[in-house]
Amino acid sequence: MVFAAIALLATSSAGAAAQAALVESKGDTTVSAMPSPPYTVGEMAPNQLFAVFQTNVTEEPRKESRIEFLLEGADFEIDNAAIVDEQGKVLAGPVDGVRKILNGKRYLRLVFTDTVTFPVGKCTHLLRARFRAEKNVGTTVFANLPRWGKLVSTNKVSRLAGGLLELGQVELRISSLALSVSQAPPGQGAAAGSIDQVGANFLFDASASGADIVTMGMYITFTYDGGLRATDVTNVRLCDGPVTYNEGSQVLNPDKQSGATYYVPFSSRFATPRGMVKSLSLRYNLSSSAKVGSTFSFGIGKIKEKNAVAIPSGNAVKPEVTVPQGNLMIVTPEPPPMPPPMVMTPPMPPPPQLATSSWQHSLLSLQTRKIENAREELKKLLADEKVTQESSSYQVAMRQWSELANENQTIERKVLVEAQIAPPENAFYIEFRKAWLDYDRTWQDLSQVLSARWQKSHPNQGGKG
Repeated sequence: MVFAAIALLATSSAGAAAQAALVESKGDTTVSAMPSPPYTVGEMAPNQLFAVFQTNVTEEPRKESRIEFLLEGADFEIDNAAIVDEQGKVLAGPVDGVRKILNGKRYLRLVFTDTVTFPVGKCTHLLRARFRAEKNVGTTVFANLPRWGKLVSTNKVSRLAGGLLELGQVELRISSLALSVSQAPPGQGAAAGSIDQVGANFLFDASASGADIVTMGMYITFTYDGGLRATDVTNVRLCDGPVTYNEGSQVLNPDKQSGATYYVPFSSRFATPRGMVKSLSLRYNLSSSAKVGSTFSFGIGKIKEKNAVAIPSGNAVKPEVTVPQGNLMIVTPEPPPMPPPMVMTPPMPPPPQLATSSWQHSLLSLQTRKIENAREELKKLLADEKVTQESSSYQVAMRQWSELANENQTIERKVLVEAQIAPPENAFYIEFRKAWLDYDRTWQDLSQVLSARWQKSHPNQGGKG
């Protein structure tokens, strides 16, 4: 960071011109620095506040017809500078900076020749201007008022030749934007046939920018291997929550060789406020015919032009890419369809009295034991790490689930309708329903575990089909 100094000079007693510029007045004038954090100003933004000072005049107003600011350094330009009051009224200016050498140092000089009247009492004055720079620079602001009596600073006082008073510091930030691919989501499996999956998260970092940045589009790379086709990935969209920024004809459907770069124009403005980081998630669909074990990833391509704009200056900005490559995705088998839910037949109204021992109760008990035995078999599959979705034991379990579901419907029709047993009041039926719900939950657990187990056992699959 390069720091510069700004000096505010009132005319001194040296020379007839200086004497004519200063109108003598009764009373004293005290100039104070206003406590404040360092000011941050943006590149080419108008009316940027860069210094504040307070005057305290006694007895009668003080008039000044020449006030000069010196901005130390030559790494920036300044124009449209003005002195304004707290209500925003312009007291002097606007003026542009002119280069000057003083005591061997380079400055930008702002000379105000409008007559400024400083009223009796305390009054706050603001300095505003527009800055231009090719890199980030900083400045320390001083007031040089040798004829104005007391100099008071609530920050830090530098009493140099002529009565130099430090007012504070200013940092000028140019308009900038850094693009990167987040490490989330990590490399993971992508099931064939999946829809609306997250393939990458792109970060738009304007934390070092002096202005808000509006991006017009993105350069996206799509890399694939292991037998995947470009057309297996479709409907690529860039989203911020529910908002899609490349709608309609701007949706990307890859059709080029691996590693190709696609420019995706935005159909609406994507703004990143200065000092903040925002993100867009890339979402896609994967074909059900995508080759299992193949890999792909999304990244940020080389930016060829200034496809972003600083607000409010309108200056074109070329983003810098810091992390261009996203994480690797591996195509996993399409999950089997979920078994259909069991449809329960509504019960008939119960009769006044029910038998406590009947063939219906025996049928319910027999089916309950059958379901419990089937659940024990599912538990064994869960514990066997060699079982996959392609294993014959898993296929047998799927058929058994379907058979038990059909049997349950038949039994419930016989028990509930024909025999008119009231489920809420029947212990045999309650036990039967509990067994089925436990069995169904175990089945769902097995389906999820087998899917995760396959991904874990194939962390780096390449071209395997």
